[in-house]
Amino acid sequence: CKSQFVLALLDELAGNGHRTLVFSQSRVMLDILQAGVKARGMQFCRIDGSIASAEDRQAQVRRFQAPHSTIPVFLLTSQVGGLGLTLTAADRVVIVDPSWNPAVDNQAVDRAYRIGQARDVVVYRLITCGTVEEKIYSRQVFKGGLSRAGTEEGAQFRYFTQQQLRDLFTVTPEGLQHSSTQQHLHKLHAGQRNASAELQAHLGFLERIECYAGISDHDLLFSCKPADPAPSDPGSVAAEYISRMKIGADNGSRKGNSNRGSAGSELRDMFGAAMRAHSNVNTASGQQLQVNAQRRKVQDLQARLASTQRTIATMGRLLPDGGSKLQAKLADDTKELAEASKQLQAMLGQPADAVHLKRQQQQRQQQQQQ
Repeated sequence: CKSQFVLALLDELAGNGHRTLVFSQSRVMLDILQAGVKARGMQFCRIDGSIASAEDRQAQVRRFQAPHSTIPVFLLTSQVGGLGLTLTAADRVVIVDPSWNPAVDNQAVDRAYRIGQARDVVVYRLITCGTVEEKIYSRQVFKGGLSRAGTEEGAQFRYFTQQQLRDLFTVTPEGLQHSSTQQHLHKLHAGQRNASAELQAHLGFLERIECYAGISDHDLLFSCKPADPAPSDPGSVAAEYISRMKIGADNGSRKGNSNRGSAGSELRDMFGAAMRAHSNVNTASGQQLQVNAQRRKVQDLQARLASTQRTIATMGRLLPDGGSKLQAKLADDTKELAEASKQLQAMLGQPADAVHLKRQQQQRQQQQQQ
């Protein structure tokens, strides 16, 4: 069905004087399209991985880009023809199958939509309804939002839920006839389309192709910002919630509604207990971080002492000062290690001799390794 659509599209575009780049990730698909193009008597160029010579590839580019060339079709694989080529003689681009990486498809489009292009470029991204291609395209849109979130100011519109992104292999019988992704995007952006009369007439032609299901405007994605306000700070939300409960309880007491005041008080106490428990968890987490940092400090000092001891044993006598500076450094590090070990044992609640014995065992193990 997709190959039939592409061939019908190429017939229409060539008849109107347009020249088209056709990208696919599969050489098999290019073989199918090439057979159809030949059967229609259309000239074409082709670049894929089977053409190993850079000179042969450049010859195909020069043939297509020649000033008086009228070749209507250029068949390319996305991996080989999607990078580094200038093909501004074409003003139409067909992406036969979407890539998991949106940059691959964008690079393919940029072969025609680049400096030197004097005409409007129209891109056709072909997605088969109800297949994994539809899921791949939704992932492309999601990744585009992530990219914009890191480079543009403000929140980005979210087109799909996490569940929709996870359901890679879920399909309904209706989904094979209609694209939920296309319908969703069309509903959001159809009113923003600003197409010329020629393009509107061309869209009417597409609707008459037998396997056509619908169209959405890829270039309008992220053209509007989400209407939802930015999320508030959890602490301020909790404080506001408690404040409202207090007001509700006070009003209930003044009106003589003791049951309402009691319920508000109970809710306030429960919510306050939950907040205190959350605070205790944060405090405990902070204490654990301090213990871990102190433990790393002790380990670093032990490693430094062992290194200094090895240096003294192997090179101390050869140094001009006989190793006196290293001995002084060893004494300072030993003192610092003793102080750090005391602080660690205080945090852990261990007896001093336990930490000392553990340190002695580690030193003996290091000496045995030497």
